[in-house]
Amino acid sequence: MQENSSVLTTRNFNLRNLDMLDKENVFALFTDKCVMEFNEGKILKNLKEAENFIRYQKTQPTCFKNLNWAVTLKKTREFIGLAGFRNWDQSSFQAEIGAAFFSRYMNKGYGSELIDSLVAFGFNNMGLNRIIARIRPENKAAIQVVNNYDFQLEGVLRQSHFQNGNFNDVLLYSLLRDDIA
Repeated sequence: MQENSSVLTTRNFNLRNLDMLDKENVFALFTDKCVMEFNEGKILKNLKEAENFIRYQKTQPTCFKNLNWAVTLKKTREFIGLAGFRNWDQSSFQAEIGAAFFSRYMNKGYGSELIDSLVAFGFNNMGLNRIIARIRPENKAAIQVVNNYDFQLEGVLRQSHFQNGNFNDVLLYSLLRDDIA
């Protein structure tokens, strides 16, 4: 059982810091083909790479780059994915929001529940002015989440993501602090 306290909570979830006890879950998440179909990260090859990912995540908040948390169900404490921010640019007051859930937890409305807490954290705790979301056009569920939250489509980043031997387009969405004021 993890000893980390929750960083954020929602009706059904706790978001907490990652620790090395999460390495099997992180490995399973980043080897799940359904997850990786839309994730820009690399497919992990072994538990050592999962440990390196966790170690990197634990050091990045001090460098102001990435804030990724384990998403766990409140009732069972089961690890179901990751959520948070990456590419935090403090000089521009912006960061990229994102989440990844095990495939068995996709399309259950979890992203919609998490986005409110994540956006509030970004604007209120990180001091962001702009939150961006980079989403593959095929990821209809993620597009629906950001559209429902009034993110604005800024455009298409043509062939900006290379995965499985193919160049893929990415949709760029943003939400400004003024958009929700």
